[in-house]
Amino acid sequence: MYRDFFKFTDRPFRVAPDVDSYVAVEPTEGARTSLVRAIERCEGPGLLVGPTGCGKSLVCHLLADHVRETHQLVFLESSQLCTRRALLQHILFELDQPYQESTEGALRLALRRHLQATDEFPSGVVVIVDEADRLSIPLLEELRMLTNVVIDGRSRVQLVLSGSPRLEEHFNDPRMDSFNQRLACRCYLRSLKRDEAIRYIQSQMERVGGETSELFSPEALISLYELTSGIPRLINQLCDHALLMAAEQQRRCLEADDMQLAWADLQQLPVPISAQPDSGESTQEVVEFGELDDSSFDSTPGHESTTIQFGSLDDEPELSESRIETMQPAAGPEEESSVDDSQQEPPPAAELQGTEVADEQEVAEQPVAWLPPAFADPPSVENQSASSPLPADDSDMIVVENNQHLSVHGESAELGKPHLRLYRELFDRLRQD
Repeated sequence: MYRDFFKFTDRPFRVAPDVDSYVAVEPTEGARTSLVRAIERCEGPGLLVGPTGCGKSLVCHLLADHVRETHQLVFLESSQLCTRRALLQHILFELDQPYQESTEGALRLALRRHLQATDEFPSGVVVIVDEADRLSIPLLEELRMLTNVVIDGRSRVQLVLSGSPRLEEHFNDPRMDSFNQRLACRCYLRSLKRDEAIRYIQSQMERVGGETSELFSPEALISLYELTSGIPRLINQLCDHALLMAAEQQRRCLEADDMQLAWADLQQLPVPISAQPDSGESTQEVVEFGELDDSSFDSTPGHESTTIQFGSLDDEPELSESRIETMQPAAGPEEESSVDDSQQEPPPAAELQGTEVADEQEVAEQPVAWLPPAFADPPSVENQSASSPLPADDSDMIVVENNQHLSVHGESAELGKPHLRLYRELFDRLRQD
């Protein structure tokens, strides 16, 4: 253990609920105060809802210690109750009453008789049910019926139900309308904020005689909060494991890397790799990529865009004039008519020279746009069926269709061509084999 190494008087972070290590931080303190007021004033049942690891069981133990001297206590925690009879037996067992070999009706009458006796506990009975979200709606209704035992205007049973958000979903059922009307308070727990988590760690360290600033660096506290998301149970687990690993390594102060390693070891995760290279190793080249500028790819009208021009490769020959002509798209009817007109009426020599000079300047300024070559359209199916797949001048070929021998151009084997019979015999043998 690390108690002797750090000179602690006790274990600072415990995973199990411990009343002695309770730290009054929100929202657990607000929930505890509201539930205590509802019990002392007999206001009605109380509901405690919160996610896993936020301190619901600890609040239930605090309530149990608070009412133990003034009320008769029934604490049902993590009980797998499936029937009404099992629920009544557990309550009678907590009250030190006979609970064996009795029917459901007999158990209910024995419990009612005990609740009406006010000599030993005038304030009544407090029933605290932890993990009540595991109970079915009929069992929750059975608990509600216990609150109907009223003497002198005060209910003999004060009920507190604690559970996950699933418990509140049970109360949304229409069958729970009567129970909803009797609820005196609804308390909700949440994870701790950063300042609350730091104050929680400081209180735990002060309780055992430790100093937070000496054991945890500011970066370690920030890393701890980010890893645990402020959940008290995870804070206890991570701090306890990190202190244990620090004691094994003889380290007096925890850094952010220590919290990362402890979390990885606790969660059975791969060990994080440091991004900093060793001093003895040769540094490698690092290629850094900057942010892309989307403005250069914006083609919206009215926006200026940057045009990137690519020159021709050194190892690629320049395009010939004949190839450039074939790469140009085919002209339409209107363009053909304009071309014909231009051929019939050539422009004057002066204008032609001016035009050539202007064209040469534009070509020098603008890059040559590459156009894909124009491919001829594939022949249609009708043309394929019309033309024969066999050459017209070949009269010695054998055509086979549906395993039948056909002669070429209507010629048969009896017309003075004995080699055709030889081809047929060879083909038949190959097909049989």
